[in-house]
Amino acid sequence: MLTIKSAVLALATVLGRQSWLAPKRRTRCVAVQLSGVQISPNLFIYEFVTGGGFFTWGDEPPGGSLLAEGLAMVQALCTDAIAAACHVTVMQDARLAHIDWPAGVAVCRVESAGNHDRQFAALAKSDAATILVAPECDATLFDLCRRATEMGAPLLSPDPTFVSIASDKWRCHQLWRDAGVPTPETWCGRAPIGPDELNGRGWVLKPRDGVGSLQIRRCDELNEWEQAATSLADLMEGRAILQRFVPGCPASCAAICQGERSPLLLTPCWQHLSDQLEYQGGSSIATREDANRAHRLAAAALRTLPPTRGYVGVDLVLGQATDGSEDFVIEVNPRVTTSYVGLRQLYAGNLVAAMLDPQASELSCRRIKLQFDPCGRVWEDERLEAKD
Repeated sequence: MLTIKSAVLALATVLGRQSWLAPKRRTRCVAVQLSGVQISPNLFIYEFVTGGGFFTWGDEPPGGSLLAEGLAMVQALCTDAIAAACHVTVMQDARLAHIDWPAGVAVCRVESAGNHDRQFAALAKSDAATILVAPECDATLFDLCRRATEMGAPLLSPDPTFVSIASDKWRCHQLWRDAGVPTPETWCGRAPIGPDELNGRGWVLKPRDGVGSLQIRRCDELNEWEQAATSLADLMEGRAILQRFVPGCPASCAAICQGERSPLLLTPCWQHLSDQLEYQGGSSIATREDANRAHRLAAAALRTLPPTRGYVGVDLVLGQATDGSEDFVIEVNPRVTTSYVGLRQLYAGNLVAAMLDPQASELSCRRIKLQFDPCGRVWEDERLEAKD
């Protein structure tokens, strides 16, 4: 059986490319309070793909689109953290000698799985605030969050409780269904009807703890169901979910969570997906009506989950009905997502500073529309006219 982990490793064949990063205005970073603990401007930013996480998965070095996306995210985070006057430390897979970090970033090179675990433990035990970016599959992100928390790291990304729930697509579906948050019909542990009856209706098979578009299969015809036999077996054994395909425009809404306070909802984005739901980039949503619909649905989805801190992403589908009656929430990503590389260019202000202290941050959205690709390239699509 092909696991998500093996699917990820199968993609790690070609070295990724450098991302384009615009300089950000320097802001002042001061110590803030997190759950009664003072947070220093020391910041440990851990990204699994570039940070040596692949050593823990085997001998294959990271590469391809996974490396490009991971590198784009961590370099963007580091650039913003340095601009916020933080003292930044990262871990780097020693096999990735080509990485050019922003000036001022301290780099701990990782040369083996054991070395990875020791360096992670040492940094988690320091006084540095910690941002963790890792795949949800096989409890990878959850285990890192748990270990960091047990070692006393003050997390600026979601905590283990939030990650454990948000990473489980079946559990999220149950929470949203019970709370009346619109979400597609979903099954786990059983199939709703026989394959013959599924023809032409549009369904999506996905791992219960999947990451991105890996191992997601859209099925409309019987021969496609036969090709998905392994995934169907996973469905019956509770490792995968079956979800009705809902028509509409895929979108996402990132939020900076701030504990018991309402999350800071960022400008939502359209997601550019292939026919098989592979992520190909995104663009900021320009119309106020569509943005409001995305904000309402993302806020409703997050209210059903435990309070947490840090950057999260909510995946949505916005239907044709302008009143939002055909909108659905799909899943939550309990970590920084690729959209960060675009959103950071959309705001006058600093998103890392907002993670450190959302109440003190000065974020204002610029009157432009941006597009971005999964590798971190960002370009201005059009400048929006000011409205009265």
